[in-house]
Amino acid sequence: MFGAALYIKVFDRDVDRDMSLAARRQAAERYLRLKYGTGGIPVFSEKNGRPTFRDYPDSFSVCHSGNIFAVVFSGCNVALDFEKRPFSNRSFKRIVAGFFTENEKKQLAAFAEGEEKTEAFFDIWTKKEAAVKFNSTGISGMRTTDTVGMRGFRELPKELTELGVKGYLLFERFSANDIMRTEMLS
Repeated sequence: MFGAALYIKVFDRDVDRDMSLAARRQAAERYLRLKYGTGGIPVFSEKNGRPTFRDYPDSFSVCHSGNIFAVVFSGCNVALDFEKRPFSNRSFKRIVAGFFTENEKKQLAAFAEGEEKTEAFFDIWTKKEAAVKFNSTGISGMRTTDTVGMRGFRELPKELTELGVKGYLLFERFSANDIMRTEMLS
């Protein structure tokens, strides 16, 4: 049996809320048919601000950046976050000052200004966003979630990285023997 399923959709423009909801529903229908053999439209609800299935115990996490959408489903708690390259020119200083812990600030300070520091920033930022989704703490958890030394992050599968994104998956439990099924949505 597979441990997780990742569904990816590339749009011809930046993803908006309606596009994200439609792609999530399409992916959920495929996942539930694959895992449980059931058809029909899944019913979603929210728990601590995080979308969940109303009638199934499985967890899922949604992310989109630019024109790329992805959702991961698993029988255990799971989170996904990524950012599409090239990274925007926004100033990181406000984000670092407002949301990074002292440990994360020290880790980032070790890098010289330029592309290396930008990569390091997004490494910390995408881990932090995945961890906040994983723990269902929302934006309030950003200031206290320290990713330095945090374990359990998995690199994104090549199907996503080849689309030019950087980010991480975080699973409650996922062994080397578990299989992650990846599918591109049309």
